[in-house]
Order: sequence, then structure tokens, then C-alpha cells
Amino acid sequence: MVNVSLFGRFREKAGNVEHVECEGGSIPTVKSVLKELVKKHPKLKDELFDKDSGDLQHGVQITLDGRNVRLMLDGLDSHLEGAGETIDIHPATAEDEEAKE
Repeated sequence: MVNVSLFGRFREKAGNVEHVECEGGSIPTVKSVLKELVKKHPKLKDELFDKDSGDLQHGVQITLDGRNVRLMLDGLDSHLEGAGETIDIHPATAEDEEAKE
């Protein structure tokens, strides 16, 4: 099981749930865990993924055990080792948004 921690608006969209346990399938990846999370909390889908492209929304910060998933070699397709890993999902900070301008 992977522990997914939700922060800010993502926690609110999930009914104020702070942590969700997900398996992510037989060969879990960050993406498969996020898809399972969306099945458990459907209101998160449009918050996490672009409606047209299916890509991660730019205002979403995801870390796997403290490492920014966007900077990892395989990104959302990064494989998970198994139990005990933590995925944190944060809304972008104002500083993140300013850096994109």
C-alpha cells in the first residue's frame, strides 16, 4: 500500500480526508496510484488532470517520498517500490506560479 497525503484544495475535494491508502495495481506507478485515488474520490479528477489532454494540471505538486515527480526520469510513470512509500499532493504555491510567468 502507498499512502497518499492530500493538502489544501485537494483535501477539501476529497471530503477533508487527509490520507488515502492506494495499491496502484500489480506493477504500481505514480499514475496508477493517482487513477485509483480518483476512483475513490471522483471530485479530484478535474483538479488533478487536464480534461482534454489527461496530463497532470500545472498547478499540482506531487512528491514521492519527498522527491518532485515532475523531475524524476519517468515522471508519472515512475514505478513504486511498494509498501511504505508516500505520495504527497499539494496545490502550487504563489512562488511556483510566479516562476512560470
